[in-house]
Parts: sequence; structure tokens; C-alpha cells
Amino acid sequence: MYARAQALIFSNSFRFTSLLEILDPVAIATILLAAATFALAKDSGKNIKISKDNILGEHLEREMEELVKPIYMKRNRLEYLEHVHIPYYDETDSFEDWTEEATEFWDLLEADRYLAPKNLRDIIADYSRANREWNKRCSELAEQIREALTREDKRDLCMEAPRDRYLRISPGYFDYRFINLPPSDEKSERIEQIRELADNLESDSNSRHLIEKFITLIEQDTELKDIRELFVERVEARYQELENTIEKIRESLN
Repeated sequence: MYARAQALIFSNSFRFTSLLEILDPVAIATILLAAATFALAKDSGKNIKISKDNILGEHLEREMEELVKPIYMKRNRLEYLEHVHIPYYDETDSFEDWTEEATEFWDLLEADRYLAPKNLRDIIADYSRANREWNKRCSELAEQIREALTREDKRDLCMEAPRDRYLRISPGYFDYRFINLPPSDEKSERIEQIRELADNLESDSNSRHLIEKFITLIEQDTELKDIRELFVERVEARYQELENTIEKIRESLN
């Protein structure tokens, strides 16, 4: 066969059909099968990559639309969505409106944080924990103050929110000064307002002691601010990362 192949290859009449004369049918079939397998494997590899890109793109788009983008759009007003900082004065929204928006926001974080990468999931967990803990500390202490003022027959010293500045808050709330912790730029004013009440109470009374604890709580209220700033930083970074990655995937699929 070797001699015959040489003769055919170096002859002037060599054609592909001449090669077929050298190889037996089994050899030819083997070569064609190998070529077909290679082509199929190459095509399958391309299809697998397209499939992976589609799945990744769908997940990233869902993360963006259902979690990261809603947070990103609210990033400059997060302090007012923290339950302990919900405002009770605004030109357009009532305390109840703010409370409803805040509840929807925290429900969103709890329900969809699994979509995020670990570093963002971790800060969401920390932020949610701090939000719950500080709201609990504030509301429990405010309730103790209300009970103490009631026992001491000092409820007449309590105040409703001034109507020229504050909107109507929950009906029957005993004193607007304790309904939340003030935002950072209003701490001094709120402490001064609360001290006006404390100054009208006996120095050794339980109500005054609890009110002093509330003032201390206002002064110590920094944890949420620290976590919020890191949270916003990670959300902004993830937003930009998702925008770039989703765009690259779309280009690769076109």
C-alpha cells in the first residue's frame, strides 16, 4: 500500500479520489467520523457557553431589577426608612406613609437578598439586624417613659406634635418627642426639647431617670449611620458592576 500511495501522490494525475483508492472503507469512515465529532464538539462547546451566558445574564438582570436598583434609587433617603428614624413631619407624606414605605423596603431586603453576592448579603444582614435592634430599644424605652409618666400623674406635661411643623402622627401617641430617634442633624434640637420635659419632673423620679436614658440613646445612635454608609458604598459598586457585566453579556449574545 505504501508503494502504491507514493506512486499515486507523485503522479501527475493525483486527485482526492486517488486518496480514496489508497484507503479502505473502514479507514475512510473513521476519518469522517472523527471530523464530524470534532465539528460537533466545537459546536456543542459554543452552545454551552451561550447557554451559560444566558443563565448568568438572566440572574444578574433579576438581581439588578428586583434588589440592587430599588435600593440604589433610595440610597440618599435610607436614614428615613430606618424604622427608628421614620420622620413624622414632611410636606407631602404622613408618618403612616413613611412607615408603609419603610416596611416595604425592609421586606424587600429580607425577601430578595439571596440574589446578591456574599459581601452585599452580609451588609444587608447587618443593616437589617441594626434596624430591628435600635427600633426595639427606642420603642421599649418610650413605652417605659409613658408608663412612668402615667403612674406619676405627669401626662399633662406631654405634648402633641406642633401642627405648624409636624403632620398628624399615630392617634393617641403620648408625646411626639419619643416617637423616634432624630436624624443626625436634629439631635441637638430634640435633646433640648426632651430636657424641657425632664426639668419639670422630680430629680429622683423614675420618669426623669428614663428620660435621661432616652437622651443617652439619642447620643449613642451612631451604629446605623456607620452601617448605612458602608451599605450605600457596596450598593453603588454593585450597581456599576452589574451594569457593565450585563452590557458585556448582551453584546456577546448578539
